[in-house]
Amino acid sequence: MLEHPAEYKWSSYHANALNGCDALIEGNPIYIELGLNAADRQAAYSELFKNHLDNDTLHEIRESLNREVVLGRSYFKD
Repeated sequence: MLEHPAEYKWSSYHANALNGCDALIEGNPIYIELGLNAADRQAAYSELFKNHLDNDTLHEIRESLNREVVLGRSYFKD
């Protein structure tokens, strides 16, 4: 796998974060809510990818999904 979505040729990251033109990418309503204009949306979207998850965290997420259980602290689960 790649280290960052910008490295993947078929990722929507290019259109959403780097203002790349792609006729196949439409404005997702959640993406549109990230900012009042294109520059704000691109900055907010890029910020989502600045922190990388370590392998232990990824393993926890995958295990929780596979077992169909909630992952988080008890107050979050409640």
